[in-house]
Amino acid sequence: MSRPILQPTRTQLHDPQCFGGSYPRRGWAKVAIFVIMLAVISGLVYFGNILGASDQGRSMSDEPVKKPIRGELLITVVEDGNMESASNKDVKCQVAGGSSILWIVPDGEYVKEGDRIVELDSSSLEDQISSQKNVFNNAKATLIQAQQDYQVALISVREYEEGTYKKDLQDHDKEITISQENLRSAESALEHAQMMFRKGYVSSNELDAQKFAVQRAQLELASAETAKTVLEQFTKAKKLEELQSQADIAEARKDSEEAAFALEESRLEKLEAQKENCIITAPQSGMIVYANDRGSRFGGGQGASIEEGATVRERQNIIRLPDLSKMQVKVNVHESKVEELQAGMPASIVVQGQKYRGVVESIANQPEQTSWFQGNVKEYATIVKIDGDAEGLKPGMTSEVTILVARLQDVLYLPLACVVESKGMYYVWKSVSGEPKRHKVQVGLSNESFVEIKSGIDDETEVFENPMQFEQRYISSNGEAVSEEAEDDFAGATVPAKSAEKSMPKGSGAPKAGQGDQGAASSGGGRGGAGASSGSRSSDPSAFFDRLDKDKDGSISEEELPSFLKDRLSGIDTDGDKAISKEEFSEGLKSMAK
Repeated sequence: MSRPILQPTRTQLHDPQCFGGSYPRRGWAKVAIFVIMLAVISGLVYFGNILGASDQGRSMSDEPVKKPIRGELLITVVEDGNMESASNKDVKCQVAGGSSILWIVPDGEYVKEGDRIVELDSSSLEDQISSQKNVFNNAKATLIQAQQDYQVALISVREYEEGTYKKDLQDHDKEITISQENLRSAESALEHAQMMFRKGYVSSNELDAQKFAVQRAQLELASAETAKTVLEQFTKAKKLEELQSQADIAEARKDSEEAAFALEESRLEKLEAQKENCIITAPQSGMIVYANDRGSRFGGGQGASIEEGATVRERQNIIRLPDLSKMQVKVNVHESKVEELQAGMPASIVVQGQKYRGVVESIANQPEQTSWFQGNVKEYATIVKIDGDAEGLKPGMTSEVTILVARLQDVLYLPLACVVESKGMYYVWKSVSGEPKRHKVQVGLSNESFVEIKSGIDDETEVFENPMQFEQRYISSNGEAVSEEAEDDFAGATVPAKSAEKSMPKGSGAPKAGQGDQGAASSGGGRGGAGASSGSRSSDPSAFFDRLDKDKDGSISEEELPSFLKDRLSGIDTDGDKAISKEEFSEGLKSMAK
C-alpha cells in the first residue's frame, strides 16, 4: 500500500487530544480509535473512488506543482523533554525495612545545608530499641561473669604451679628427711643393741625389736621417696592439665559471650542510628525536588508517591537536591530516529520561549519502560546537556529539543508530501504530455518537513504537490500488478492443506451434494467470525486479566499490575488483600471507562 512519507512528531503521536479523547478515558480509547480510523479510511476510499472520475477530467494545469529546492538542508530530530539537573544529591531512606513519612518540607522550597527536610516514623524503632536494651544488658552481665570465671581459672593454674605444687614438694622432702633421720637412728640403735646382746645385756627379743625398727624406717623412707616421685612425674602434670583445661573452657566461654555482647551492642547501635536517620537534614543547600517517578503521557501511572503518610522503602530516593547551575534535558527519542543520533551532536533547546544551546551527552542502550496504552512503541532516553548559563531553569520544565543530525550542502530536496512510498520504493508524480506519470526517485535523509532527493529528477522537474490522488488511482487500476508484486514476497513458498477433519467445525458432518458453495461461504464466514471474535477478545476484560495474571493463580498482585494501574490499586482492590480478583478487575475497568 502506497503512502506519503509523512513523519508526525512525537507530540502528535502521543497527545491524547489528537484522537478526540480525554486522558482519563484511556481504558477503552484504543478500541474507539481503531473503529473511528477504520470508518474514516473506508469513507476516504469510497469517496475517493466517486471523486476519481471527476478528478480524471481535471486539467493538469489546475494541480499545484513544486520544483525541487537546491540548497542547504538541515536534518534534525525534534522531541519534547523534561528539564533536570545534571548533578543531583539524592536523599535516601536509610531505615532498615523502610518507614513512612511523618513530615516533609514542601516540594520546590529552597533549604540550607543542615536544615531538617524529612521526618520519618520512628515509633516501631523505639519499641525495638527498648527490647534490645534488655537483651544488651543481659548479654553484658553474662559477659562479666564469663570474664571473671576465666580470670579465676588462670589464677588457679598459677596457684597450683607456683604455690600448691611447691608446698606439696616441700612436704614430701620433709617426710623423706625425717624418714632418713629415723632410719639412721634405728640403725645406730640396732648396732648398740647387737653389741649389748653380745655382752649379754640385751635379750634376743629386744634385738629383734631394734631390727624391726630399722625395717620400718627403711619402708617409711621408701614411701616418702615414692610419694615425691609420683608428685613430680604424675600429680603435677595431671593437676596442671585439669586446671589448664578449665581455663581454656572459661576462655572459650568468655570469647563466646564477648561475641554475643558485641552482636547485641551492634544491633542496639544500628537501631539507635536508624532512629537518628528518621530525622533527615539537607546535605547541601538547594531546591527541594520530590523523587517521584514521572508517568508517561498515555496513562503510565506514577510509581511511589512522595508525600506525608506515604511509605518509603529502604534505600529509596525521597528527595533530590539538584545543582541548578548544571542543567540538562532528558528526551525520549523514537526507535526509528535514535539510530541517527550520536553523542556530541549540537542541539537547540526552547524552554518557555527562551532558547538555549546544548549538545547530546548520551543515548541509552535500552528503551524506556512504556505503558500498556503505548503498546510496542520503543523510545530511548537521550540526555542533552545545556551549554553556558542555565539561570532560571528548574527541574521538570517542559522543553522542546531540536537535535542537528546533519547539515547537507547544495542538495535537492522536496516537501515530504510530494513523495510517496510503496514497498520500500519512493516515487513522485509529474505531468508528461498532459498526463500524470509515476516516476521513481532515490531519497536520502529527511527532517519533519523535507526529504533529500539523490537522483531521479533535476532542478527543473515539476512534481505534483498532492500525489496521493494519482497514487490511489494507480493502485486501483494496477491491482493485478500489485497482487503479483505481493506474491513475489512468497515466491516458491507453499501452504500445507488442512485435513477435512480439521477444516470442518466440530460436530458437523460432510457437506451434502449441492452445498459446496454454501459450505465455502460458511467457512469464509467462520473465519470472519473468528477475526471478529479475536478483535473482541483484545478488549475483553477477562482476556486482559488472563494476560496480566502471569503466574496463573487467579489474582493479580501489585507486581503484575501495569504501571498505569498501580496508583489505582486501592480503588480496584475493594477487599484490601493486596491482590485483585477477576471480578474486582472487571469492575475497576468499567469504572475507569466511565
